[in-house]
Parts: sequence; C-alpha cells; structure tokens
Amino acid sequence: MPWPAPPLPLQQLAAALLQVAVGNGRHYGGGNTVSPTAGIDDHTLDIYAILAAPLREHMNIARLLKDGSFIEHNRVYHLTTRRVRLVTELPLPVNLDGEIATTTPTDFTVQRNAVHVVVPQSSTSALLDGPGAADWPSL
Repeated sequence: MPWPAPPLPLQQLAAALLQVAVGNGRHYGGGNTVSPTAGIDDHTLDIYAILAAPLREHMNIARLLKDGSFIEHNRVYHLTTRRVRLVTELPLPVNLDGEIATTTPTDFTVQRNAVHVVVPQSSTSALLDGPGAADWPSL
C-alpha cells in the first residue's frame, strides 16, 4: 500500500528525503528522466524530491526513473521554478554532472542564453532567442 505524501512545503521535507534532483534538461545520470515535461529550452528548473520510505516503495519508484513517470508517485514531490536554494540541516555534498562540486546550502538558477551552441542555419529547435524569449524576465 503506497504511503500518502504529507501536505508539507518542499523546504520542510529536508529531514525526510531520500533524494533531491534539480535539472535544467530532461535527462540525467545515464538516461534517467527528471520529468517527462522538462526541456532544456523551457527556461525553468525541474525539481523532484523523493520522500524517505520503506525499501519496497523506493524499488517501485526506481522502476519509473527512466521514463520520468515516477513524478506521479505519491512519495515524490515535483515542481518547476527559475531558482531554488537547497538547504540541509548539516552540510551535504552536491553532485553536479557526476562530480562533487560543493556542499549545501547551494543555489540553482536558470540563466538565459548562458550556453551558446552551433546548429545548422535551417534549425528551428535551438534559436538564441527562441519561443518564449519575449516572456523571459530580465535578471
């Protein structure tokens, strides 16, 4: 029987979490999906937090990591934002792209056009000021 997720704000769940992930794209960690709706060009961070639970529940969630449907599980919180500050009671290591880069507390933000890539001139999927650019707030 699944455990119901308590109606607490994300920042109050720190002591009861198994994992928190912050992603700017759809995939991480060898093909796991942060969220099926995440996109590298949507100007938002996708964040999920998995609540601590019995091993059986974690196994159920782990089976859903590849396609991202785990965000629908009642032991998982999912939200989108443009910035987040991750704070823990004790400093914990923060893994960035496979490397321990810092410790908590730490901040994550989306920066518009921070990475420039070369694409074919006919491409419409990677425009510098693509769809939604007019809605982007100045920082």
